[in-house]
Amino acid sequence: MRIHPETLKRLRKAQTWSQQELADKAKIEKKTIGRLESENGGEARESTARLLATALKLGNPRILAQGPETEAVREEVSRIHFDSGGSGPRVHLDSETALAYDLVEEHYGVDMHRLIEEAPTLFALLAEASLAERRRRIGEAKAALEEFNRALPEHLAESGWAYAQEEESIERRDLFRHPGDIEWDDPRWEEYRKDGNPFANFLKRLAKNIEAGGGALDPADVGFDPDIICRGHLFPERRARLTGGSLRAEWVLSHGYARLGQIPKRLRSDGEEVARECAEWLEAQISDDEWAECEEMMARAERLGKMLAGETGPDDKADE
Repeated sequence: MRIHPETLKRLRKAQTWSQQELADKAKIEKKTIGRLESENGGEARESTARLLATALKLGNPRILAQGPETEAVREEVSRIHFDSGGSGPRVHLDSETALAYDLVEEHYGVDMHRLIEEAPTLFALLAEASLAERRRRIGEAKAALEEFNRALPEHLAESGWAYAQEEESIERRDLFRHPGDIEWDDPRWEEYRKDGNPFANFLKRLAKNIEAGGGALDPADVGFDPDIICRGHLFPERRARLTGGSLRAEWVLSHGYARLGQIPKRLRSDGEEVARECAEWLEAQISDDEWAECEEMMARAERLGKMLAGETGPDDKADE
């Protein structure tokens, strides 16, 4: 495939890598990098382009064929600069999270960098709202218990000792109130995973009490557990329109072979015919050989899942 010399050079320099460093990371020879970046070079095997794309963390090797001033290349350079983090922490987003940021920007007009910058404030607001709700709920519970105790004979009256742990947890600003250092096979851990933690439960109640317009999210589809605060499948209707129900197109979009901004604007509008063309455009962003490898990988994952669920044995043959 054809690789644009200036695009490869720009992406390499965005990483602040020498030709040798890129060659080492891509596991190819330095002279190959030099040839591809020269005016007379640029032709590379698909396997070489894939190695370069992997080293540069590009979702789609075809980005290397585009001009250095195209929107796709500018986005990748911006992403590399952001990932590098300057003097701050290094951040690397998986493809699904990057897609979520793209969809948020398209829907609300707020770009990824602004969201990242404001995330600490937004998190703090939600965290303090969670703690405030816990204070209110435990206050109401204690008041109800006191009222109940007043109706009982003195020798049956309960004290407020049962609320001490929760009050101490709130005072420590312990959002998750983790059950402590316990083993995975301890029944308390399974109970904790089932019931969730206070912060996740607060977000779950918040999700249930809102009506997300424009198909932004389905509160019932937002997942909560002790390991992830919350993770939702954002804009499912929009994704379905873009991919037209094609598994191959969905794979391309969710695995970074194409970013939302790379889809021609004409194909991002509504309409059945446009949706079909958009799905075809997405499908074309991955070669037939690469897609065959992805399908095989999904099939292996499905077989493993069935085996772990006890539906098949390790020696069972896949269904024809």
